[in-house]
Parts: sequence; C-alpha cells; structure tokens
Amino acid sequence: MVKNQQGLEKTMGPTEMMLLAGAVGAVAGAGLAWAAAVLRWNRLSLSYRQQLKKSEQARQFAQQQGDQARRQVDGLQQELADLRQRLAHQQQAQAEPELDPDQISDEELLLQASRITDWESEEPDGDGFAKTQMIMPRRR
Repeated sequence: MVKNQQGLEKTMGPTEMMLLAGAVGAVAGAGLAWAAAVLRWNRLSLSYRQQLKKSEQARQFAQQQGDQARRQVDGLQQELADLRQRLAHQQQAQAEPELDPDQISDEELLLQASRITDWESEEPDGDGFAKTQMIMPRRR
C-alpha cells in the first residue's frame, strides 16, 4: 500500500506488480548469472593452472634429461678421445722394431702385454692361481 499526496492509501495495480516482479527477477537473474560466471571462471582457471603446472614439470624434466644426455655425450666423447690416443700409442709401439722373441725375458713379455691390454695382475685365490691368466706365446 502506497499513500498518495492527499494521504489516501492506494494499492498497487497489476501493472505495477508486474514491473516490480520484473525488476526483482532481473536482479535475481543477474545475480545468478554472475555467480555462475564466477564458478565457471574459477573452474577454468584451476584447470588452466593445473595444465600449466604439468607443462612446467614436463619442461623441467625434459631439461634435466637433456642435461643428463649432454653429460653422457661429453663423457663418451672424452672416452673415445682417450681410446683413440691409446690406439695411436699402441700403433706407435708396434711400429718400433721388434726384438727377437728368444732374447726377451718372460717378465719383459708380461710388461709389454700389460701395457697393450692394461692388464693388471690379480691376487691369487685360495688355490694359488690368479683369477685371470694370460696365455703366453710359445718360444721356438
């Protein structure tokens, strides 16, 4: 009930009620739409943050794998260079004139063989035999 200027009470007509209901409905609809948009935005942003976190973890893992592969390649290249150098020294040693096998002592043969093969003698086991033994060439 609304009072007019003369102090008389006036009831709302159907048109005014419809306008009021429309305004309340519009405000309620806008509020619901805003709440739905906020919820949707929060879900999307959470999903995007999780995807970003996963991709960042994958990037870091790939970087670690790349670093490890680089270190392995460097190590293998260094090992290859060392082997090439040893092969060059071995070929130089073979290029030197060889002595008559009858004039070389057994100790000298073992020393030369150990230089070529990087053989190191092992301690004998309980039977008195070394775990690995070299086969020496026969003398004529």
